[in-house]
Formats: sequence, structure tokens, C-alpha cells
Amino acid sequence: MLCSTERAVFAVQAPSPLGTKRSFAATKVVVENISRVCCALAYIDRELLHMPDIGRLICGEPLAEGRAKVALQQLTQSVEAFASRAIRILTEEDSDEATALGPFFARVLLENSCAALVGRLDPFRILYLSEFQGQPEYEHGRRARSAFSWFGDVIPAEEKNSELWNLDHEASKIGRALFSKHIDHVCWQPAVESMLDFVSAHGSDPLLRDILSLGSETYVKQTKGQSQQL
Repeated sequence: MLCSTERAVFAVQAPSPLGTKRSFAATKVVVENISRVCCALAYIDRELLHMPDIGRLICGEPLAEGRAKVALQQLTQSVEAFASRAIRILTEEDSDEATALGPFFARVLLENSCAALVGRLDPFRILYLSEFQGQPEYEHGRRARSAFSWFGDVIPAEEKNSELWNLDHEASKIGRALFSKHIDHVCWQPAVESMLDFVSAHGSDPLLRDILSLGSETYVKQTKGQSQQL
């Protein structure tokens, strides 16, 4: 069950009866790809990474006390809980539970993971959502227009202007979605390059070799493409 803060962030709908392990597995690929970058940047050996650690890996370990730390800790707990449930279903034989709940577990895992990354890259976003939930104007059960949105916070709106840098760009119109072209250039590309440097220095580890096929300039495009298919 999602905690109160997560209900404010997400409006998770009931799972579709058409969901299958295939969509669940596709979601797992996206989460794993994102985790690889975080893993290398945090200098965590994948051999030592266990499923309960994925929450710490995605959400970090905030040291300063405050609302952001509380929100990230709640997301950590949710990511770890749903990751464990998701892996359990993946390893089981086909069942009604896997068909009905697998896509739901995967969706919550992916959305909470992306929300945590958005919050770490754009702290105001998670601070605003957490603060708004405590206001008398907030109505439980009613989705706020400013709530976390898959199309908007993760997948950017159509970016018509192909130029990254232009004197005529207005700050309010510069995309800050997780997979926007500016976040890609400022955050993801340097992160992937650092990851590749780290992996190259530990190239003898067979668990890390497949990471070398990723490219810093194509990583977000590929990951966004996978995410849009879910």
C-alpha cells in the first residue's frame, strides 16, 4: 500500500487485466538501465547490490534533515517493497497473480524510481508536492493538476526547438522532465560518461561488460523510447 506522500505524488490506477509478464519485464529493463548509471556513479559493485539496496541506490542517502529527506525515505521504502514483490512474481510460474498484479508492481516501481530521480535533480518539485499535501486545500482522493505526471515529469512534452542553447529561450519553457534534452545534456550524458569510465577501469567483471554498449549521447533516447512503449 502506498504511503500518504506517495499518494500525493501518484494517481496509480488499478492494474489492467490485459497486463502480462512481458510488460513487467520491459519495465524491469528500464529500471535496470537507470540503476546501472546510479550504481556506477555511486561506486557500488553490482555483485554486492541486492534487491533491498535498490531503494538506496535510486533515492540516495540524504543527510540533511527536512521534508525532502522524509519524502525520499518514503520513496525508498516503497521502491524496495515493490521491487521485492516484483522479483518474486517474475521468478514464479505463470499465475493469475502475476497477470493481475505484475504490471501494477512494475508500474509503481518505475514511477517511484523516476519520481525519486526527479526529486534529486529538481528538489523543488518533491518539496512542493510534499508541502502541498499538508495544506488544507489538498483533497485526498482527488488528483491535483500539479501532481507528479508520467508525461511531463518523466517524458517531456514535445520539444519543438531543436536548439539547446539560444538567447531567445525563456527559462519557463526550458524542459526539466527527467528525459528532457536539457537534463540529458546537463545530467545524463556526464553521468553515463562517468559510468563508462568506471566500468572500463573494472572491465574484468563480466557483470559489467554489457554496460559498455551504452553511449552517453544515445542513452536517454533509448531509455525514453523503452519507457514510451510501456
